[in-house]
Amino acid sequence: MITLYFRQLRSLFNSLRLTVVLIALSIILVFWATLDQINLGVWGVQQKFFHSFLVFLSLGDLQVPVFPGGYLIGGLLLANLISAHIYRFRMGWRKTGIWIAHAGLILLLLGELASGLLQKDFQMRLDEGETKNYAESNRRNELAIIDATDPGFDDVVAIPESIQIGR
Repeated sequence: MITLYFRQLRSLFNSLRLTVVLIALSIILVFWATLDQINLGVWGVQQKFFHSFLVFLSLGDLQVPVFPGGYLIGGLLLANLISAHIYRFRMGWRKTGIWIAHAGLILLLLGELASGLLQKDFQMRLDEGETKNYAESNRRNELAIIDATDPGFDDVVAIPESIQIGR
C-alpha cells in the first residue's frame, strides 16, 4: 500500500504536466507582482510574492491565502526537476546539453533561495576623510539609545526592529 502511494507521488513529481502547471503559475505570479509594484514597490513585491510560500490578500483584518508564492513554486519546480533527472533522464554523452542546462536551472533556483534567505543589504556612506564603524539599511529600523555624556566617546545601544518588546 505504501509503495503504491510512493509510486503515485513519484510519478506526480516526474510529470511533465506538473512542470507546465508550475511554469504557468510562475508566469501569472510574475505578471501579478509586476502590476502590484505600483502599490508596494520593488522590495514589497519581493517580500509579498517571491519570498513567501503563499500570497495573501487582506479582507479587512483577515489575511486570506489566494495564490502560491515564489518559494512554493520554486521548491516544487526544483523537486520536479531533480525527480525527473533521477527517474526519467539517462546519462550519456548525447544528453550532456540537457544535463548542463538543467544543472544551471537547479543552480539558479538554489542561488535565489539562498540569497532570499541569507542576504542583507546595508550601505555605508562616507565623505572624504570620514570614518564610521556602522552601516545603515533603508528597509530596517532600530531604536538607538546614545549616551553622549563623554565628549570623546558615544556609548550606543541599538535594539533592532525584529525584537518586539511588549507584544
